[in-house]
Amino acid sequence: MVLVAPASAAAQAGRISEEFRREGEQFRESCGSLDGAMGCAVLLATGKPLHLAFGSIAPGNGLALGAAFGTRHNPNETWRLAWSADAVRTFGGSYRAGAYMRLVRTAVPQITVVTDPAEATSASELAPRPYPVVHLFAQMASLQNVSLFEPDNPTSRAVFGLAHRTVGVSTIVPISSTGWARTLNLSVTGQLAGRFVSLRDGTDTDAPGIFTAYPDATAPGLDQAPDHLELAGGLRVAPAGRYVGLDYRLQAQRFAGTSDGFSFTRWTADLDHEIRLYGRSTYVDTRAGNTPNDCDVSPGPDSTCPPVPFTLDRRGSLRLRVLTVTSVAGGDNRVPFYLQPTLGGRDINGEATLESYDDYRFRGPHLLLFQQTFEHSIWGPIGGYLRADQGMVADRRQALGTSGLKKSVAFGMTVRAGGMPMVVASYAVGGSEGRHFSVVVNTSLLGGSLRPSYD
Repeated sequence: MVLVAPASAAAQAGRISEEFRREGEQFRESCGSLDGAMGCAVLLATGKPLHLAFGSIAPGNGLALGAAFGTRHNPNETWRLAWSADAVRTFGGSYRAGAYMRLVRTAVPQITVVTDPAEATSASELAPRPYPVVHLFAQMASLQNVSLFEPDNPTSRAVFGLAHRTVGVSTIVPISSTGWARTLNLSVTGQLAGRFVSLRDGTDTDAPGIFTAYPDATAPGLDQAPDHLELAGGLRVAPAGRYVGLDYRLQAQRFAGTSDGFSFTRWTADLDHEIRLYGRSTYVDTRAGNTPNDCDVSPGPDSTCPPVPFTLDRRGSLRLRVLTVTSVAGGDNRVPFYLQPTLGGRDINGEATLESYDDYRFRGPHLLLFQQTFEHSIWGPIGGYLRADQGMVADRRQALGTSGLKKSVAFGMTVRAGGMPMVVASYAVGGSEGRHFSVVVNTSLLGGSLRPSYD
């Protein structure tokens, strides 16, 4: 290893130098005239190995700007490697920096069954072949303002600052590449991560700081803010047909707190159904082999992002989602408030739920959400959507039910241009606390993996 490492490092340096040279040539070709304005913008946002990084870092913290570096390497026919790093900062002082690496095992098993040419190939055999993927990540973030409300008082908003550091490894492994397991696209998931948190008062002068507004009894973990070791395991079922796609994710997470009284287990069931009107969806899923900062369509080192669409092809889908989250904290244990899921506006990870309410409006250890979304293309990268939400959070699992659900209806426009971050503008009504307008820029490239969750 000592003898081989210098030669390997030198080869990597030479390859990255070549990538910078090619990117420079692309800039000169695309950004040298007005005719290449669109290509120049795409290159600035998705180029390799260096591009601009931008996005809405978390509700209440503004738009973050920075840079991202990423590259790929295929050391042999068995493994495909992708890694990237980024750092962004808002004008208000919030920031996020992280490093991510994806290892995809692409070894193809030997052919064991030969089909007669006269026989038809089954749909399951034509489906994309799933590969085992390992994801290594380290991320640190500092958010200046995150909101906390009393459940029944929309004017009780207090703000806190959150420093969140996480490091760990996650994996997704397909059960089988043949038979019924492949038909169901069945895989198991796992994660081991450390979460290190510190709290402070927020900087928003329109609301009081959390330490003056709430006691620890109301906001568990406020006085101690314990760190946690997270151990998670789950099952994913995602059969894909032309007109109907299912994505069922079941997960159990064990959070072991460094302070007594803050260990708990979280159970999550996320059932997503997509009905494609024309056999083509407007929804862009993440690609398992990508980091958050790349949008390549294949695992090869020379792969590129999909081009910006300018066709009038019709694309549309109806998505029906059911999400349940329950937390079990035995004995005198409690779930820290900063690890509890939220509904309202957008949550700390940028996901939209009950959009007519304020961001982070409802927070609790138990959650139930029903979501119906109709999306349709308008022209090229521009699309429109209509979404209805019904949801609630609760302090006790027994309190979850279909009575007492909060409701909201939102409509808006999306821009999905090539692999660039998705832009969503929405206007929501229907709740009992007014209306809500928002414009959000996703922090990951289209086709890129999700970043580590803050909760």
